[in-house]
Amino acid sequence: MKFKIRILSPVHIKSGDALSPYLDFIYRDNYLIYIDNKKLWNDISKNEEILDEYVKIVKNKDSNSKEKYTLDKFLERNNVDVGKYAFAKVNCNANIKSMEVNEIIKTSGRPYIPGSSIKGAIRTAVLYNYLKLNGFDFNKLLDISAKKNKRKTYVGQDVMRNGNKNVQSDIMKFLQVSDTEYTNMENISVNLEYSIDYIYVNKYDKLSTKIPMASESINREIILEFYIKCVKKNKFFKNENDILESIKNFYKDNIEHHIKVMEDSSKEIFSDIISKYINYLNEIEKGKCILRVGSGKNFYDNTICNLFNEKDVQQKIAGVKYSPFPKTDWFVLDSQKNCIKESLGWIEII
Repeated sequence: MKFKIRILSPVHIKSGDALSPYLDFIYRDNYLIYIDNKKLWNDISKNEEILDEYVKIVKNKDSNSKEKYTLDKFLERNNVDVGKYAFAKVNCNANIKSMEVNEIIKTSGRPYIPGSSIKGAIRTAVLYNYLKLNGFDFNKLLDISAKKNKRKTYVGQDVMRNGNKNVQSDIMKFLQVSDTEYTNMENISVNLEYSIDYIYVNKYDKLSTKIPMASESINREIILEFYIKCVKKNKFFKNENDILESIKNFYKDNIEHHIKVMEDSSKEIFSDIISKYINYLNEIEKGKCILRVGSGKNFYDNTICNLFNEKDVQQKIAGVKYSPFPKTDWFVLDSQKNCIKESLGWIEII
């Protein structure tokens, strides 16, 4: 069945690669201009003096003057026409100076959302909904996952497979989720993302703005097509509509948890995001299907732990004593860094 995804907040799916200010882009007037460095290299390799300087940029030997050795400064010093080598121009929400930029996953330079990212979010929702309706043994889940191995995550091995290790029997093989269609570079932006500490905010009544990450993200309101297909009925889902209902139920509970954590930390500082989350809840109540994918998700977005007592999650699963857990989330701030502008990764399936 064909569906559409509408982007509700910046979505970043990591490619594993980073763009360099010494090779790949220049920052000017709230834009990043992407440079074809192969074409640039071919041209400057014909001039030995300029080539030597470019090699210095690539190696970035002078750590005390990184600004001097950015690609932007190099092109400016040598009167090189940027337009000759530029192949894309994207919005940037802050001056990223000499920071690297986490690249979004792309095919032939075109961003998209992988079906695996969507399917991972669906799996968590389907498992959560099944256990919520049919019951579970918390101690049994501990034996399968965190109690024996902190790095091993419970993914429904005992109920979604014929044997914990029999991956081939996993029930999710009966669900096909495609990649989305590709979008254009003009539909992405580069944002600075900050890890915000809820405990710090509660204690000092201000945001904690440590060193941020810069990441490419698909912009809000972009529409992308993809498909979900149930190839065989089972006890977890009979059709695509069952899948959507599981997503709604999981994210209703999860968004309520997010709101509680933010309100306990500071209703005033998180007021804009709380309002957006309340709007998401209202939209879910009206029948819309909202979920979260990609970078920026936290522990509760990726697990079924909203089913459990909060203290059990902290002490027996996470092994921490502080509250709330997790104590940090990633957000995009406004240009003055005095209020939160966006959370990350929220989409709607239409």
